[in-house]
Amino acid sequence: VCNTDTRSTLTKIIAEAHRVLKVGGTLVVITYGNPDARMPFFKDPRCPWRIKVRRVPYSPSALLIRTLRAMLNGKPLRCVTPEMFAAAMPKVKEELANFETAEDMGPEKSPFCYAYCCTKMGTLAPPPMQSEDVADEVFKGDDESEKVP
Repeated sequence: VCNTDTRSTLTKIIAEAHRVLKVGGTLVVITYGNPDARMPFFKDPRCPWRIKVRRVPYSPSALLIRTLRAMLNGKPLRCVTPEMFAAAMPKVKEELANFETAEDMGPEKSPFCYAYCCTKMGTLAPPPMQSEDVADEVFKGDDESEKVP
């Protein structure tokens, strides 16, 4: 969602999703935004969520197109040569192989985006976590969940 009032728009979308989901229902959000940028949108105490955050690799095709566009310096994709294609493939394979440990360099350079799996909690939510606890929970591992009231 990109517009002039992104914060207000996202807050409304997430609140509406929470309203229409039954307890235990899941909202999946795919975004370029890292947890530091996106977790604040899920912190409305009236809309408690349990959230798991995962990195998701871009498809090989998407990485290939992005790599080729960078090599073309603004020229259209129809200008790709066989040599450029051959040079791009090892870069794509390396990015896919290393996406879990890759540094987040933003949407134009990172080989991944983020998936936020948000499960609606009941009205009797646990007490709010402290901000340092939230950061610890987001990055613990695949089996850990974060409870965000």
